[in-house]
Amino acid sequence: YDALQGGFIWDWVDQGLLTTNEKGEEYWAYGGDYGPDTVPSDGNFCINGIVNPDRGVKPALWEVKKVYQYISFKAVNLEKGEINILNKYAFRNLNDFYFKWSVKADGEILKSGLIENLDVSPGKSKNIKLNYDFKIQKSTEYFLVLEAFLKEKDGLVEKDHLAANEQFELPFYINADITEVSPSSSLKIEQTEDSIKITGADFEMDFDKKLGELCQWKSNNSNLLISPLSPEFWRAPTDNDFGNRLNIRAKDWREASNRKQVSNINLSAENNKAVIIFSYDIPDLNGNLMANLETTFTIFGSGEVSVDNHIIVANSIKEYMPKFGMSMEIKREFDNLKWFGRGPHESYWDRKSSAFVDLYSGKVADQYWPYIRPQENGNKTDVRWMTLTNNDGFGVLITGKPLLSMGAYHQIIEDFESPQRTDGRLENGIKPINRHTTDVVPRDLTLVNIDYKQMGVGGDDSWGARTHDEYLLNQKEYHYSFVIQVVNKNSDVIGLTKTELN
Repeated sequence: YDALQGGFIWDWVDQGLLTTNEKGEEYWAYGGDYGPDTVPSDGNFCINGIVNPDRGVKPALWEVKKVYQYISFKAVNLEKGEINILNKYAFRNLNDFYFKWSVKADGEILKSGLIENLDVSPGKSKNIKLNYDFKIQKSTEYFLVLEAFLKEKDGLVEKDHLAANEQFELPFYINADITEVSPSSSLKIEQTEDSIKITGADFEMDFDKKLGELCQWKSNNSNLLISPLSPEFWRAPTDNDFGNRLNIRAKDWREASNRKQVSNINLSAENNKAVIIFSYDIPDLNGNLMANLETTFTIFGSGEVSVDNHIIVANSIKEYMPKFGMSMEIKREFDNLKWFGRGPHESYWDRKSSAFVDLYSGKVADQYWPYIRPQENGNKTDVRWMTLTNNDGFGVLITGKPLLSMGAYHQIIEDFESPQRTDGRLENGIKPINRHTTDVVPRDLTLVNIDYKQMGVGGDDSWGARTHDEYLLNQKEYHYSFVIQVVNKNSDVIGLTKTELN
């Protein structure tokens, strides 16, 4: 409505107080941290800003900047390079800005250009044409990025400040080649009452038949796994989740993976490939069937493992899964992270427009975001592939078929959870326990989340509003796949992600 304003954010800043614990560690305190137990409190309700108490940038601020920008870009004909640029300012001409554009593939710039003078009055738009002719390679995605920078300093805003940007995926894609696994890459299969062991030329995998999980993966004279590759349906509740009581409504999903029961195992093999299909029944806390899950492991003689997950949720279940995925713990030494997906900051299903698809890298420890009350953090959306390697370049490559939601941490999910809700009210007569950043301590492991999706984070308000329907896992059936393989410093990672195994 042209005559109305709305959508204002409450609040700008987290209202926490810097406090020191008995170990001398500093943290931001909030409601319930002061006074006797009888003092009324709204817990961390005032920790609801988009910057920290010290005005440090929180991930949500990047999203706010993106959706508030006063220049918008619209695709007219991406094949021909035609873009429409709209000036949403009320009083400023776009000739106050210069524009850069670039076409990237696999993190590399293929074409780029500069537009120095774009005369567009307030409220008007103009079509531009970019010349980005290039040779198209198989199994390669191409992305166009446009950026607007301020030509001169304006008050507190410095010259060359990035005022607006946008990314488009270009409609140029040729499918990958199918790679036939060499018959010489044979497998040895040993089966006992409790396990299935698959041995290849330079690897060994053990599957626990009772759990229906990949429990050991030996390669390079070392077991990669600290804990099995397991289904996962839960995330550490966010402030918004607590506000709409998701932790209570969806509690049947929290330990659902631990309650799953293997109902059938099907093993088949060829000379160069083994297929193990685990079927599971998943009961709720009362023992009633909640879902049927089927996980198919296809182990190739060349060492790759294709994992396919298919879940059907019972019609009687009304509360949706917070997420549908898998997780595993690998050695802490695999702390060098590289991913091709949205970044560099965390992103979620309903909060990702500011995180562009590109090739990013960093340390696992740096992906953790220390929310004042520990909760879900550090997720990456639309991930094509991710590697976790040690300092010698040895580790794992995980490739989505096609896209994944992923995270890597030196903590486990429980480290980000609060035992009770933290808004000051009693839950079943139990006084809430406030948790802080000092309670989140790195462990001697690397947790890897390999998810289809997790629900959005919501945020229309934090005292009851639920995540929008379009960002919920509200269907009764889901299916997703990925491939895991070992890599070393000599591996052509990008090349490996561009092949389809058969």
